[in-house]
Amino acid sequence: MPRPTLPPRSASERRRSVAATQRLSDLIALTAVWGAGLLVLAVAALQNQVPVSELLHDPATVAGGMWYVGLISNLGAIGWTVAVTAAAGAAYVARVGGRPQATISFLQGGALVGAMLLVDDLFQVHQRMVPREVGLSKPMVLLIELVLAGGWAIISYPELKRTRWHLLVMTGGAFMVSLVIDQLVAGAESGTRMLVEDGAKFLGVLAWALYCVRTAADIVASIARRAVTVTTALSEGQSSPARPEPQSR
Repeated sequence: MPRPTLPPRSASERRRSVAATQRLSDLIALTAVWGAGLLVLAVAALQNQVPVSELLHDPATVAGGMWYVGLISNLGAIGWTVAVTAAAGAAYVARVGGRPQATISFLQGGALVGAMLLVDDLFQVHQRMVPREVGLSKPMVLLIELVLAGGWAIISYPELKRTRWHLLVMTGGAFMVSLVIDQLVAGAESGTRMLVEDGAKFLGVLAWALYCVRTAADIVASIARRAVTVTTALSEGQSSPARPEPQSR
């Protein structure tokens, strides 16, 4: 009796050494990235408006503060980054996995919205940068960001309603609490006010990161299950003996 044989593994399941052309491509990409980085460093060194140390060092170091200065803000930036990475990564997997363009656009849009808010949080865009450098008021900048985020949600509604949208509702609720306190409640120096405003914002960031991670995981898992099903079906089809064609009479 012949021993049963397993179907051959597909080429996509095997790790291969990187080809020389791929290594060359990586070196070209690294050269471009390093070139951009060197350009940024050159601009920082040649400008004479602010000390170079203020551009290179951490804000807490420049201000002479302790390591925990801005701790909650830094944790929020990490949360924004996690959300952007999850959405962008899932968008790439969805494109490779042949998902509809609507799903890809939904994930890409979510990544762009998250990146916008990450940059805003890191560089205080609506708080200081734009009002001081451009002259646009803080409420106007917030309105623009709200319109962009809302536009993404409206355009992506058919895809969004298939996700864990309750987490997105909680995200919006937390951000709304922070926004209302920031714009309507007096007492800028009040510790309680700052705790509630920035605390609600921090909780909103965490909810947004959780939404993006869970949504990305759901979509990637769905793609993986479909790939496994297709691969299994193809393997079974290859391993099964061919049926003899009926002879014509």
